[in-house]
Amino acid sequence: MSVGRSKITPFKQQDLQLLFKDLLYKTECVFNKHSKKDWLDKTFHLFDVTAGDAIDNLTSPIIFLDKLLLHEGLDFEATFIEKDKKSFSLLKKNLKKYISRIVFLDDKDYFRINVSLKYDKSENILPSLLSKSSAKYGLLYCDMNGYTQSLWNSIIEVTKKQKYLDVLINFSSVTLLRNMGVKKVKGFKKYNKNLSQLIDQICLYKNSVYIRDVIKEEPSTANKWKFIMLFCTNFDNYNLNKLKYKFVPVNSQKGQKIINLLMKKGEKNGH
Repeated sequence: MSVGRSKITPFKQQDLQLLFKDLLYKTECVFNKHSKKDWLDKTFHLFDVTAGDAIDNLTSPIIFLDKLLLHEGLDFEATFIEKDKKSFSLLKKNLKKYISRIVFLDDKDYFRINVSLKYDKSENILPSLLSKSSAKYGLLYCDMNGYTQSLWNSIIEVTKKQKYLDVLINFSSVTLLRNMGVKKVKGFKKYNKNLSQLIDQICLYKNSVYIRDVIKEEPSTANKWKFIMLFCTNFDNYNLNKLKYKFVPVNSQKGQKIINLLMKKGEKNGH
């Protein structure tokens, strides 16, 4: 579903572009290195599981497709999932020009582009999309508007089965803590795992997991706890220094401090 925007949206999307650009480059290097290995699926797979309406160039579908089309020579399959009927209609309209195109580079060489749109809840679709092969390189991106236990469970299952598929999650810690906090809040379901346990489950299957440093950024406490980013990657020693927001490994002392503060914030507010 299309989400609201704030002052940090342009910076968040700027970081998304930089992360995605680096991931495309790293993946292409892997494909070139193992070009003769038949077992490797040499297609970049993108799954945007909360695609929204693709209304302009600040939306994730447009950011992803623009970067993919500029990265000539790399086959890719992009799947955009949206559960809201109105947003899905707009998504279809706005991405029409990208659907299933073949882009020819010259007489002999071309790369394959396949774009598919799915109208459903992501947790209903992901298992079937990702069950056939365990060697998919690419990205699963989720910009959560709200929270559902089944979606989190689905993402964790993806990290377990798809070792080479990186995962980037944006979520509101306030909303998440309401679901799993010490008190039940009307309109939210209490979750049976805390934030640390959720992240631990992801860490089991990825070489590196980074969390946005909400302690250093955003002095306004009103916004600080609403925008959390988790980046889970199969690549070691990912260079995140050029991003607008600072990221730290979740298993570092600073990373653990951030998680503990997020949990305490939820308890303090009765979430």
